[in-house]
Amino acid sequence: MAAEKDILDKDLEQASSGGGMVCQIAIYGAYSTFISGVAPKDNNHLYTDGASKAKAQEKGKALNEEHGIKDAKGNTKAPMQTACMVMYRDSVLGREVTWQDDRYNTYGPTFGPDYKVFLEKRKAVNIPVGKKVWARVSWMTSPNAEANQEKDWAWNEYQGERRLQSMAYPVEVYASKKEAAEAAANLGANGGEVTDPSYPGDHTGWKLADWQNMKGEIIAEYKKLVDGGTPDMVAKKKVCETYEIKTLIGDPDPEKVTLLLTEQVV
Repeated sequence: MAAEKDILDKDLEQASSGGGMVCQIAIYGAYSTFISGVAPKDNNHLYTDGASKAKAQEKGKALNEEHGIKDAKGNTKAPMQTACMVMYRDSVLGREVTWQDDRYNTYGPTFGPDYKVFLEKRKAVNIPVGKKVWARVSWMTSPNAEANQEKDWAWNEYQGERRLQSMAYPVEVYASKKEAAEAAANLGANGGEVTDPSYPGDHTGWKLADWQNMKGEIIAEYKKLVDGGTPDMVAKKKVCETYEIKTLIGDPDPEKVTLLLTEQVV
């Protein structure tokens, strides 16, 4: 009888089957402070080489000193050396996120299992330190949390359910935004969440990736046409319905939106 799959097996299956989020990321070394009320970008002092590493360590220590963060002996606490993966909020494709800013994921301390597992994941997809790349990110149970299940910090509450902390990691890297957009579209087709409110649907002939790459140009072109005439005139010229033009120029009729654009882009 086959052994029952545990949570890590299930997380691996989800990642392999196309789950996750597509966005731009960059990976750095960091000296991280964990000061309440300080923004993540200010709590993580990033570095890419020896010179910037020394400066990052100094900045982390200075911030701890400024906020009176002490170690057990009463001295200014040293910042934790970590790895840090930045996920850029404005680059997320195919879905909406509720983040107020870019997301800083930290992996430390350097002797802990999160750090070691994350570096293995990074090496598997060959992401250079400090380089911004398009990638698919997925989540797994944090190895740090897995090893410390008796401690409160290892757990969080999610929709009323107590779960071990999770850890984000890169699954695959794309050579261009076009490839990334296609991957994001496939996530939607495979059941991933796609919440671009302007996407008219694949029944129009548009793939999500193409729509996201081109919708700004399409809207700009129609606005130019509308400046020289009414939506009715443009609709007649483009052999489409007036409400389709109104939808593109920001005057949608929610009862009738079916954007049949494939043959109407100039």
